[in-house]
Amino acid sequence: MDTYEEVRSIGSGNFGVTRLMRNRDTGELVAVKTIPRGNHRINKSAYREIINHRSLRHPNIIQFIEAILTHTHLAIVMEYASGGELFDRIVDLERFSEDEARYFFQQLIWGVSYCHHMSSMLHSRPKSAVGTPAYIAPEILNLQEYDGKVS
Repeated sequence: MDTYEEVRSIGSGNFGVTRLMRNRDTGELVAVKTIPRGNHRINKSAYREIINHRSLRHPNIIQFIEAILTHTHLAIVMEYASGGELFDRIVDLERFSEDEARYFFQQLIWGVSYCHHMSSMLHSRPKSAVGTPAYIAPEILNLQEYDGKVS
């Protein structure tokens, strides 16, 4: 996590806390979700989120950047969406014009359709991950070349 410096907290959820962070080398702002590793194991749903998220490439889906394992946490580094969440906009404005609603609905459907298509493709292809969720090599999480002889 030395690569990133905290700017501010963005929010928290059932699985962890999300922070806005800045890459010290590039200045790029990213969102980093940190999830506690109970008993130093990675929760199955967090592992699934990483495996699925890293394979998605779509303009309407937040881009996965990398996963970082520390002794106590799993950090998922993602593209930062400076506009915030659509849900918060809906709550704040209470209503959209018909054109705004149509635009957001089309964007949502486009993203969901892509996820549905990718889901059917991901479930039909052979799995290539090496390791169990609690002890998976960081190279695998970051889609880097992995040499089992080194471990």
